[in-house]
Amino acid sequence: MQMIKELLLQQQRLYPGLELQDCLKLLYQNELGGGHLIQDEAAFCERLQQERQQVDFSTTPREPEDIGNGLYRIHLAGVGNTLVAQTLTRICAISARKHVGSLQNLQKKLAMLQTLIQQGKLPYSAPQALEEIAQYIQAGCPQTHHSARFVALYQPHYRLVTKKFALVLPVFAAIDKELQGKSHVLVAIDGMAAAGKSSLAKQLAQVYGSGTVEVDDFFLQHWQRTPQRLAEAGGNIDYERLAPVVQQAAAGQGVCYQGYNCATGQTNVQRTLPAGRVTVVEGSYSMHPRLNAPYDVKVFLQVDATTQAGRILQRNGQAMAQRFTNEWIPMENQYFAEFKVREGCDVVIDTSNS
Repeated sequence: MQMIKELLLQQQRLYPGLELQDCLKLLYQNELGGGHLIQDEAAFCERLQQERQQVDFSTTPREPEDIGNGLYRIHLAGVGNTLVAQTLTRICAISARKHVGSLQNLQKKLAMLQTLIQQGKLPYSAPQALEEIAQYIQAGCPQTHHSARFVALYQPHYRLVTKKFALVLPVFAAIDKELQGKSHVLVAIDGMAAAGKSSLAKQLAQVYGSGTVEVDDFFLQHWQRTPQRLAEAGGNIDYERLAPVVQQAAAGQGVCYQGYNCATGQTNVQRTLPAGRVTVVEGSYSMHPRLNAPYDVKVFLQVDATTQAGRILQRNGQAMAQRFTNEWIPMENQYFAEFKVREGCDVVIDTSNS
């Protein structure tokens, strides 16, 4: 409960006008999320569009706000304004389905709220506040609104999303911006090993229904692995075979290709991507200049060395982790440096704390 204690005290510092009712809402959201608001995505989207008309966008944009337990408040007067309503609606709906909480845990968090009040660390009259909390619990801990004072002081216009989405919202914003003037957007996700490239591609697929060309399907075949090729910056992929696939994807067409199977040493993995508004090319080397790819949005994901090593060890095991350290990561770093990949991207995100 230490994190709940810190959250409540932090919120009191951020919002001195915070009332007990707002604390109840905060803890409800922290534990149970916002799924109760998204029974109908179309209706949710319409409410979102209407609420945007009430937001004062001349104020300083508000950054996503961590409310603990893997959830963020996305303020409409911030990144939330750069997303089209349909995109933010999908992100909220997916977040609501993924987040699971319980009334039992909520009651434990309410007990921490009671303790802080009894200790005088929150500015509420103990007898009255404790009685209100007891009544709230007896009523079954229903969802509540912000207090009138909080609304007047802070104009809270926000939506709840999971941390995993909150950290990559700039990617969605960049895609939405491109979609305003184009019928199809080609996205590249490049970056460091274990930085979350595949996970981001899956998130984009969930929201946009995008197809993904996986660079892993284009590892060098055995006969291509000459010393000269492996010494080449970015030479670790079969860019000769990948290039026409990327060009076909850029045209907004459906894509079919044979992926390379490392286990059999053959290109016998059938991949079929339907045509759609968004196509993603995901993986290290996806921005190799030999692909000559007309990407609309270029994303680079990075991660600190300690976190990277831990993720690779957990994901791939000790033997493969050693190969990453000795072979593949140095090759990636050579490619990043040679072609200034990070510097040429539209969006750069550090996923170390994701």
